[in-house]
Amino acid sequence: MDPSASGSIQQWETLQSEPVFRSPIFEIGKVRRRSRSSGNEGEFYRIETRDWVNVVALRDDGHVILVRQYRHGSDEITLEIPGGIVDDGETPQEAARRELLEEAGYNCAEAIIIGRVRSNPALFDNWTWTVLATGLTLGATKFDEHEEIELVAIPATDILQLLRNGIITHALVVAAFHWYHLWQTSAGSDSNR
Repeated sequence: MDPSASGSIQQWETLQSEPVFRSPIFEIGKVRRRSRSSGNEGEFYRIETRDWVNVVALRDDGHVILVRQYRHGSDEITLEIPGGIVDDGETPQEAARRELLEEAGYNCAEAIIIGRVRSNPALFDNWTWTVLATGLTLGATKFDEHEEIELVAIPATDILQLLRNGIITHALVVAAFHWYHLWQTSAGSDSNR
């Protein structure tokens, strides 16, 4: 049973929609909507963007590839995993392979989707996909013009501690490691059958 699909809440009716701001990465739109149950109307803003992908890249030695980089929004250096925008015409797996190579300099033999989340459904319309990349081999990085990235390889067994200690703080990276943990648990239980 899907508890999000049951109940009396209904999707609101869109009365009007107009773009407010466009950038190469996202568009902000203003919508006027009416509640189908109460009749209340209001103006709301939404951020329309392409889907994103996060890559949990697992080396054969059990280390996960992380990236340290400066983030303009929070004005700090963060510890994350490779990731970025899913370009038009790409699957999440193709985007994951591209981002992994561009940001970390690794190719992967296998890229499998292990989960997806809504980035923030209060504002954003996109999905963030988590892809597990295995069978890594070295390639060459190709940073975007404004990217400055430092690679960090951490034993996968240490990731939970980095989360607990607040060292990894990017919400979508935390979600990616949640999907990785569920995948690990499921893979481990499957191998014990």
